[in-house]
Amino acid sequence: MSKAEELNEQTSSVERAAAWLRDKIYDGEFTPGQRLIEAELTETINVGRSTIREAIRRLTAQGLIETRHHYGARVRRFTREDVTSIYQVRQVIEGLAVRLTTHKLSDDGKAILQALSGKLRTAKDSGEIKRYIELNGDLHDFFVQASGNPFISETAARLNTRILRLQFKQVFDLENLAISHADHCAILNAVLRCDAHEAELLMRAHIGRSQQQIENYDDSFFQ
Repeated sequence: MSKAEELNEQTSSVERAAAWLRDKIYDGEFTPGQRLIEAELTETINVGRSTIREAIRRLTAQGLIETRHHYGARVRRFTREDVTSIYQVRQVIEGLAVRLTTHKLSDDGKAILQALSGKLRTAKDSGEIKRYIELNGDLHDFFVQASGNPFISETAARLNTRILRLQFKQVFDLENLAISHADHCAILNAVLRCDAHEAELLMRAHIGRSQQQIENYDDSFFQ
């Protein structure tokens, strides 16, 4: 095997390991704050330690993993200050995203939103909190992608809100679900009647309400 082939093989191994770790984090199998043990990962994924270290380095650069001296790597866990900063940015970019989406939403896009609305209602009515959280993420992601602005998508990806939702999912009860669903319905109604200004204001208020709720949690949620 040539040096170029060896390099390509090593690069693909790192990419596969990084993708595997990313999926496990996003699926909630590796939870916020959980340590990532190199020896266990090398055995599970069947790759060398250098591959795992490079994969961890890449995901650390993406904000999914954090490393501490004498502690090693762990899935990122957001501090109270992180939450405040993230939600301040989310209010701006997701408010803009829903406004831009409203201006350019196609019939196919409206059909997707209506289908998501139905799934959210079903999850709420049946009390499926985990399913509702997943669909909530899908709805917010839809507006980000449908906005057509690549810088919104890039910024949203760096905020890693999927991990943030996992960190606080245990306190998302049926009362919170009902409040969230009422917000979603109001946002969707504004979008479908092409009121971009109202949709933006409603999205910003929705995210601000979530921010205030999380900021009121006790310190144990941020350690």
